[in-house]
This record gives sequence, structure tokens and C-alpha cells, in this order.
Amino acid sequence: MKIQQYVKLSGTVLAACLLILIIYLERNKKIQQKEAPSKKNIKETKVYVNIIKEKKPKTRKTNPATTNNVKLSDTNNNKEIIKGELPPISANYRKYVGFNRYSEKMTQIGCRFFVIGNGIKNLYEIDFNNKALNKTIINTLKTEDYSPKSRMITGEPALNIYINAAKEKYNIDNPEIILLVPKKLERIILKKLLKYNLPLKKTSSLKGYYKLTSTGMVLKLNKAIIGGIINNIDIEINID
Repeated sequence: MKIQQYVKLSGTVLAACLLILIIYLERNKKIQQKEAPSKKNIKETKVYVNIIKEKKPKTRKTNPATTNNVKLSDTNNNKEIIKGELPPISANYRKYVGFNRYSEKMTQIGCRFFVIGNGIKNLYEIDFNNKALNKTIINTLKTEDYSPKSRMITGEPALNIYINAAKEKYNIDNPEIILLVPKKLERIILKKLLKYNLPLKKTSSLKGYYKLTSTGMVLKLNKAIIGGIINNIDIEINID
């Protein structure tokens, strides 16, 4: 009987000890979990900032000298330009000529006005005599006869009739007016500029206006931006 009681007592003590051990281990595990750092991989987000240093704009100085006494040291470079393209020319036709006379003269020397929009397939030549648009296939144009640079004409009230016709009749959303200039006209202008020894390779643009004289329409160039500097020039080119 005593032996049975002893065994029961031992079993009870052993069970109590195991219970205390389990409680201790669980508590210790929780403490370690709180203290232990997370082993999850943290992805770093890298932010790249492109720093662009602003360059101070070049001061555009006006050189009051005309082409007759401007010192040009690199005119030999013009030999490379002869077969190339002219610098962009911005010339005002409204002040002394007006669009109607301007378009008449330009058409006479081979220039062509077009309405273009919704891709190159929608190309319509302007017929000023009949106030109409004529569908033109781009492949039919002899591109070798015209300058590779087309001139865009904007803000001309006289052209509104053709812009509206393009929208209403041909469903062109944003019609634009372009002018194709024959290469022969560019050669006339180039030949004249070479006589004045302008350094065309360094000339970024030319400015002037059109006027009518007894000999026809004349392109008067009065500004040349050379190497970022505005130069006053005095060149007249008869384009008739």
C-alpha cells in the first residue's frame, strides 16, 4: 500500500515538474522572439536624381556693322555649304507685300502651297485661282526639284478658307499649310550670300522681309545670327 502511494506521489511530482518546465520554455521563447531581429529581407528603394546644371544663355550681342566691313575669317568653309542647305530664313511678307501678291509671285517662280494633315497621305495643293484644294499623291512630286525643308505658314487669315475646306470636306482635324520651295530659288539666294562672304557654316538663321520694286519682288535680309551674335546685314536678292 505504501509502495503504491509512493509511486502516485512520485508521478504527481514528476508531472508538476514537467508542467513548470513547459511554462518556463514557452515564456523564454516569447522573450527571445521579442528580442530577436526580424530575418525578413528588406528591399531598399533607390532613388536616382538627375542633376542638370543650367548653362547660362549666351548673350546675344548686336554687331552694328554691315556685311561690307564685317571681318570674316572662315569664309573658306562656304565651299562645304554650296551643295548643302541654306540656313533657315524668316522673312516678313505682310508689311510691304501682303499675302496675295506674295503667293502670286512665289507661285510664278515655282513654289507650291499645300494643305497637309492626318499623315502625309492627306496632301492637297492649293489652287489660288479657283480657290480649291486638289488631291496630290506624294509620289508624283519630283522631290529632287524641291528643297528638303518645307516652310510652314501659320496665322495667315487669307488661308483660312483652305483650312476650313480641309476640315469640312476632307475631315482633316489639324490642317497645316506648307510651302515647297524649288531648289533653283535656294541656289539664287545661296549665290548671292556667297558674294557677301557670310560664314554660312556658323550662321544659324537669317531674317528680313519681302518688298516690291520696279524689278519685281525682292528679299531683303537685314539680320544674320552668326555664332549666337546678331549681325546687321544689308543684302537684297531679286527672286523674280
